[in-house]
Amino acid sequence: MGDVGQLTAAGMAATFRAVPLVVWLGAVGAMVTKGALAASIGASVRKWIQEHLSPKTIRYAAVGLLLLLGILSVVET
Repeated sequence: MGDVGQLTAAGMAATFRAVPLVVWLGAVGAMVTKGALAASIGASVRKWIQEHLSPKTIRYAAVGLLLLLGILSVVET
């Protein structure tokens, strides 16, 4: 099962059979835009975290989150 973008592109490709290249270009453009936004926002968040939190705090937070995720995955199964 695909994500919303893949399902939308598949639906549009089925609806607009005469112009599959346009649908493909639109889908690729959307993926590139989404990736660029994610990279730029991620870089900004990383920079903010490095400026405001100590490496020790980040390490403890990461360990805590991974422990929480591990416990949740065990409880879920």
